[in-house]
Amino acid sequence: MSRSTSAATKSTPVMLIDFKRDRIRIHKNTLHLMGDPDYIQFLINPENQTLAIRISDSKDTLAHKVRWSLVSNGRCCEFYSKHLVYTIRNCFYPMIEQRAYRFYGEMIESEPIAYFSLAKPIPLEHSHTQLAKEHCHE
Repeated sequence: MSRSTSAATKSTPVMLIDFKRDRIRIHKNTLHLMGDPDYIQFLINPENQTLAIRISDSKDTLAHKVRWSLVSNGRCCEFYSKHLVYTIRNCFYPMIEQRAYRFYGEMIESEPIAYFSLAKPIPLEHSHTQLAKEHCHE
């Protein structure tokens, strides 16, 4: 990968939704772009087919704790939520295969919020082991 491509990737939020395992993976660099939050919240807008990830706190009942001990070991931050993944699937992809899909987003730096269009999922062909290595280590 060239330096310019690598720099662009480092400034682009990346997320993976795994419909088979009811999991959302947020690339550690996405969390770094957000300022290394301890808690995040997922916001879904069905009208414009977007998902946003914003910083939250422990008082928010809809917040998810970021497990930095796992992220700092070179892994993505994984969130398992059958309800959230089911909602995303039913709102946007009722006929999609139960597999993992990658999404590239944008940062709204004034907030800071990672913002993803869910209109064009990128299917992943890798095995689980290759997927973890490719998408979680930087």
